[in-house]
Amino acid sequence: MTQEEVEMQVYADAIRLRLMRGTLSGTNPFDTHGPLLVDVQSGAFAGNRLLEKGDFQAAATVTAVASLSKAPANLTWSEGDLDPAGVAAINKSGLTQLRVYFQLDDNDDAGNDYLGYYAGETSTIAYRPQLVLTYQ
Repeated sequence: MTQEEVEMQVYADAIRLRLMRGTLSGTNPFDTHGPLLVDVQSGAFAGNRLLEKGDFQAAATVTAVASLSKAPANLTWSEGDLDPAGVAAINKSGLTQLRVYFQLDDNDDAGNDYLGYYAGETSTIAYRPQLVLTYQ
């Protein structure tokens, strides 16, 4: 999985993360690996805004604050709403990073099962991850 950065002023009532599915290989991890969860870090995981291997072991400000839906096919969205702790962890004056991962890291079948989502750097803007803020 990749993590996405968000810099913004946030005073929203609700925040939804949306990721566009790009590829699937093997068994869909949604069927074997449990829910797709989201952690929020106010600032940078592992102290560096660039994606690093250590980011996946680094502590988060809050964990498991959203569970994303199963995208039924490529070019469809997985999405989920951040809970109140996730919304509160958004850094309102600087960097916020999100980490997305399945509850189980492996189903021990020795197969290559993976699901790919488009990153924020993809050339097609419509495929990039989205944070949808709702105000009431």
